[in-house]
Amino acid sequence: MKNYDSVHVGAMTPDKLGVKAIDSHTVQITLTQATPSFDKLATAIIPVNTKNYAKWGNKYGTASEYMVTNGAYQMNGWTGTNSSFMFTKNSNYWSAKRVQIEKVKVRVIKTPMTAANEFKNKHLDIAQLSDEYIKTYKNTKYYHATPQAVVRGIYFNETSDKTNNQHLRQAFGYLIDREAITSNVMNDGSMPQSNAVPKGIMTNPITGADFTKDAGTQFKVDKKKAQSEWSAYLQSIGKNNATFTMTFDDDSTSRKVGAYIQYAAEHTFKGISINTKYVPHSQVVSEVLKQDFDMVNIGLSVNVPDAAYPLAIGKTGYGLNFSKVSDKTYDGYLTMAATQVSDTKKRYETLQVANEYFTKIKAYMVPIYQPVTANVVTDKIGGFKGNSFHSPAYQDMYWK
Repeated sequence: MKNYDSVHVGAMTPDKLGVKAIDSHTVQITLTQATPSFDKLATAIIPVNTKNYAKWGNKYGTASEYMVTNGAYQMNGWTGTNSSFMFTKNSNYWSAKRVQIEKVKVRVIKTPMTAANEFKNKHLDIAQLSDEYIKTYKNTKYYHATPQAVVRGIYFNETSDKTNNQHLRQAFGYLIDREAITSNVMNDGSMPQSNAVPKGIMTNPITGADFTKDAGTQFKVDKKKAQSEWSAYLQSIGKNNATFTMTFDDDSTSRKVGAYIQYAAEHTFKGISINTKYVPHSQVVSEVLKQDFDMVNIGLSVNVPDAAYPLAIGKTGYGLNFSKVSDKTYDGYLTMAATQVSDTKKRYETLQVANEYFTKIKAYMVPIYQPVTANVVTDKIGGFKGNSFHSPAYQDMYWK
């Protein structure tokens, strides 16, 4: 928005911000430059009723009675801790006439086995699956798999001399067998990924090909190159061995991935020792924000279909720059892309160059996999549509 930075730091008064209400239903926003996908950004903004927020304070959003919604459904019966509640059709929804399912009973089920059994016994119409239960349903009419808008990989602490090293990063780039991890280790439907941009985020403006198809594979498994880069790393630090802590979320999938990488590294690189650390996701984020890590397995979810957003993770000063990468060349690519919005072909090509530079040439991130949300849906329901950016919308569904 025009003048946003100046208003944000107090150098300008709020009335100078490039936004104003034209009437009670129309807002006008003035941008500093043309911004692709701004319509998606703008419609992702969720307005809050300030009167209720002021009334409820810290209770806001903690239970269904402290929520104000304007979607197709209203949430009823959620206390903040209970494991079942109801979505009921909102008669005031702007498109209520097309909403066909009146009520949705939601259950929080903590184990994949329970979800699979409940679906099998017809106690659930829609269930999310993981682990070995995906194999059971993968080739059936009930199975729906949707790639998530995130790539999970290994990030290195660029503020530490021990891990701010291109040879180290590339050693892991050539080491990790993404196909083996997703097919043999994870078994949850995840896709191998060697790009920072998830599949399904952006397409070629000329050919319509997916961004990741044009980008190709950044790193192919090559044990000799991996060992060569590792030797170059040891030489650069003047040591014969090195020990690292690699941090993961504390869940079954992350533990499998961590064990695989630890084994592969310690059986390929002479003199390396990997300590795997598994902690709750909130602690992973906290430690990353404090730069209290050597290597971390993490990903950035995006909610806008544009490659510039996942690639911003390496931009100097960006709030979600996990590794604290600061590279003028890379920043230059992102700045160039931002000025090429009127030429979609050139902008797309620039973003391709930025992706290769970030994930292969400098290997600031070593991508591993793109998670997939796997659902099974009864054949009594129609209109189920997977979406990379949010959960399937019940207002699109209907009883057959």
